[in-house]
Amino acid sequence: MLNISRNWDIKIIGITDRKYLGENIEKGVELALKGGIKAIQYREKEMDDRYKYKKALVLRELCDNYGAILIVNDRPDIAILSHSHGVHLGQSDLPVDKVRGIFQGLIGVSVGNKKEAEEAEVKGADYLGLGAFYHSNTKQDIAEVEDKVVKEIKKSVKIPVIAIGGINISNVRAVMKKGVDGIALSEGLFTGDIFVNASRLVDLVNKYVSH
Repeated sequence: MLNISRNWDIKIIGITDRKYLGENIEKGVELALKGGIKAIQYREKEMDDRYKYKKALVLRELCDNYGAILIVNDRPDIAILSHSHGVHLGQSDLPVDKVRGIFQGLIGVSVGNKKEAEEAEVKGADYLGLGAFYHSNTKQDIAEVEDKVVKEIKKSVKIPVIAIGGINISNVRAVMKKGVDGIALSEGLFTGDIFVNASRLVDLVNKYVSH
């Protein structure tokens, strides 16, 4: 059963992408977990629901083994059925308050401005995914977030603000200096040496986020 907690470590959220990980997603995820990543977001846009459910079960068990959490992208139903720890919702997904009514775990919401951020918090979100900070292969058509927007959102909400979009080892310091509470990334973690990437990202982010 799902262990409800509000002290989960979401300073770094690794987002899966079969473009980088291939079919054996869990192999890359385990390397990230061994490197110290404590939150994985399972993002799958191509496969059918049965596949997503089965893969979520495998990844959730893997995360449990490393004291980490699994967040399912877009799909509260799969998060619930797989006993995953969280779900991440976009602006076009199911309403946050409706999902909160059926799901007790962690809920993250993608936002791009102060209004969306405040609304998500009021309706029950536990953290915000703010982006894009840089253009990426995953999100190529999204405008980059201005520094003033980051400051406005940080002043207006109490829940963590997680930066997303084109983040990697070379720019993570600049991102954290903007005052965000953590980062979410895919290519910047899951290409090259995943274990080394994870270890370096953990060291870098921990310098800016209090424990």
